[in-house]
Amino acid sequence: WYSGSGDRHLDGQVGMADMHALREINGVGSNKKIVIGSEACHCPSTGYAEGDLDLMWYRAEKYAHVLLADLAAGSSGWIEWNLLLDAMGGPNHLNNLCDAPLLAVPYRAASTKYNPPIQSWEHSKPEPVLGDAKPREDIERDWGSPTKYIDLGIIVQPMYYYMGHVSKYVREGSTSIPAVVQSASGDDSSRTFRNEEDVSAGGGGNYLVRDGTEVTGWPCEGSTRQSWTLLPMASTSGKRLVKLQASGTEVDGREMTACLGNVPDSSLGGLTLRWCDWVGAVGVYEVAPVEDSVDKEKGYETVRFMLNETDINSCLIVKPLRNGGGSNGMRGGVQTTIGSCDSKKAIWKLDIQLGEISSSYFAENGTNGNEGDVCLTTGWNFLQVGAFDISATTPLDKSSSSRSSSRSSSSSSSSSSSSSSSS
Repeated sequence: WYSGSGDRHLDGQVGMADMHALREINGVGSNKKIVIGSEACHCPSTGYAEGDLDLMWYRAEKYAHVLLADLAAGSSGWIEWNLLLDAMGGPNHLNNLCDAPLLAVPYRAASTKYNPPIQSWEHSKPEPVLGDAKPREDIERDWGSPTKYIDLGIIVQPMYYYMGHVSKYVREGSTSIPAVVQSASGDDSSRTFRNEEDVSAGGGGNYLVRDGTEVTGWPCEGSTRQSWTLLPMASTSGKRLVKLQASGTEVDGREMTACLGNVPDSSLGGLTLRWCDWVGAVGVYEVAPVEDSVDKEKGYETVRFMLNETDINSCLIVKPLRNGGGSNGMRGGVQTTIGSCDSKKAIWKLDIQLGEISSSYFAENGTNGNEGDVCLTTGWNFLQVGAFDISATTPLDKSSSSRSSSRSSSSSSSSSSSSSSSS
C-alpha cells in the first residue's frame, strides 16, 4: 500500500503488477500461500477535518481500486488499518494523523449518554476541524453521512460504504473469477465516456497525474485517464520528436501535468509519469510511422514511439502481466516499458484528434477472453469490476448479513473475500 516515495497521494496507486508477480511465484495448489493486504490508510488528516467532499471520495475510490485489484490478483483478504479515529485522524504518538472509514465525534452526540467530556488527546493537533462547523443536516445532504450516526457521535465517511459493499457480498469462501470492463457496446471504436461525435474525453477529473504514477494499458473507455497530448520537441534531423503528456487536476483543483518517463521504475518494473521539466527522466520519443499506417477513415495512424536518447533499438512497448493478469486478465492493467522496436508489442495506434494511444497486441495475440485493444492509461481505468463465485459460501440471510456488516465496520479482514484467483 505505501509507495515509499514521500508522496502520500501515491499510496495505494502503484505496485499491482508486483502483486501478480508475487502470486505467480508463491506456489500453486496445496503449496499456495495465503496473501492478505495487512495495512492501508490514507494520510494526512481526514476528509471530515478538511471539510473536503472531493478528498473523501478520492480516498474511497482509491480503496475500491485497491480492493478489486488485490482480489483479482489472488489476495485472500484485505485489512483497513484503522477501525476508528478522532476527527483529526488521531490520537497518534508520532502525530501521524490519518483517515478512517469511521470517525469518533462524541461532542456532536445528541444525548449526554454518548457525550463524554473532550479529553486532552481528542485532537492531536490544535488545528480547526472544518467538518465541525457544518450542521448535521448539511453533512447528511452533502456528504452522505447519516444524521442518526452523527447523533451517536460517529461520522461515516464514503470509504466505509465501499469496504462494506465488498465485505458484505464477497464472503469468506468466494473465488475471484475472470472479469474486466470491455469497451462500450458497438464496434471497437466505441467508448463509454465519449460519443462518436465527440472529441473530448469524459469520466471526470483525472486525479492520478503526478510524478510516480504508473502508465498502464486498460480497455479503451474514452476517459481523461486515457487522453494524451504530444508536446513537439525541437529536432535538427527532421525527426518528429515529442513528449507524451498527461493532464489532470489535483484533488484541490490545481491543474497538473506529467510526462511519460524513459526508464522503467526499478521497483515496479514498468514506466511511470515524471514531471515534464525533469531533464533526463522524461522520455523524448520519435513518432515513427509504420509503412502504410494512416487510416484516414478511422482517423488514426499506426506508429512506433522510438526512444530518441539512445542509438539502440528501443521503443515504447506493452509488457504483459505475470499471473496471467489474474481475474482481470491480460488487459487489466498491463504495464508499459522500453523494449525492442521489432516486437509487435511496439506497434501503437495514434489518434491525435482524440488524444488516444492504443495497442492491438492483445486483439491479435490474446486468448481466453483477453482479446481486444488497450489504451495507454494513467494509473487505472475509471470503470473496474470484480466478479466472484459465491456458490461455496453461506447464503446471505439476515444473520449472515448482520455478521458481514459487523465485519465491515470492525475493519478486521473487512474484505476477507476471495480465497484465490481462478487464474
